[in-house]
Amino acid sequence: MSGIKSVQRINTYGAQPPSTGCSAQADLGKRSSRGYTWDDVFWVAK
Repeated sequence: MSGIKSVQRINTYGAQPPSTGCSAQADLGKRSSRGYTWDDVFWVAK
């Protein structure tokens, strides 16, 4: 993979933000897991 110059993420699906949280000091450090899929395109220089 040393020849790769750029990675393009396409066809992303999922990973909607949580409906609550991140609004109070008590939310700091909490983790949220969301389903997320994507395809990567690897670009090389010619």
